[in-house]
Amino acid sequence: MAGMTVIVRTIARLLFPFTFLFGAYIVIHGHLTPGGGFPGGVIIAASIVMLILAYGIERAQKKVGFLHAEVLESVGGIAIVIL
Repeated sequence: MAGMTVIVRTIARLLFPFTFLFGAYIVIHGHLTPGGGFPGGVIIAASIVMLILAYGIERAQKKVGFLHAEVLESVGGIAIVIL
């Protein structure tokens, strides 16, 4: 799958960092509100799906690879223990 047009790829490239950070903010703030971690996870997953739809699965896997997922999972586990 080659991906979408240049306009869609440009918008996805510009929006990805903001949506990912907003999702991380919701997850971090989620310990103060009931159920706040789930919507944050949905926003983070939606930002990754946006990359997959815009660029195709191969390029999205390069940007957010297995190593990044393992690091984020470890940081999340450590943050839960600390909080």
